[in-house]
Amino acid sequence: MQPELSDARAYNGRGITYLKKGQYNQAISDFTKALEIIPRFAEAYNNRGLAYSKKGQYDKAISDFTKALETNPRYAMAYSGRGLAYAIKGKYDKAISDFNMALEINPRFGPAYIGRGLAYFEKGQYDKAWEDGRCPEFSWKWLVATDIKHHYFSLVNQFSRLCGRFFSSVFAL
Repeated sequence: MQPELSDARAYNGRGITYLKKGQYNQAISDFTKALEIIPRFAEAYNNRGLAYSKKGQYDKAISDFTKALETNPRYAMAYSGRGLAYAIKGKYDKAISDFNMALEINPRFGPAYIGRGLAYFEKGQYDKAWEDGRCPEFSWKWLVATDIKHHYFSLVNQFSRLCGRFFSSVFAL
């Protein structure tokens, strides 16, 4: 392994650890160091986008998710992360577009169904929201496999608090 690649992965890994601990400034610093070493490191852009989202800096998060997608246009998690940031900002059409892209890449990516359903709900498109909430592909299995699962999930929770009626209405049926 090349030393630069190894160093960038080490900074990214430590950044994830800081992210898990809620130390967002330190996480952002390490993700930035990883990107200084490897400027096209999509995962580091995505992770820094998550950290900015956790800090409520959604424009910076959107910028980083976009850079991740410029580097890797098939990065479903980056589309979904950007979709959540757009949704939290009330830009539901952009959010739905990003969730659709995430689902085109990975039709079993449960968080994209949640986010899209919440965005549909906020737009008053209750039938579409209900379909996403009841979708058979909806799965939390991905949460078990990723180190940053609880941070992504907390963003989904943050958005769902903005439209908390969604879950009670969808799952009550």
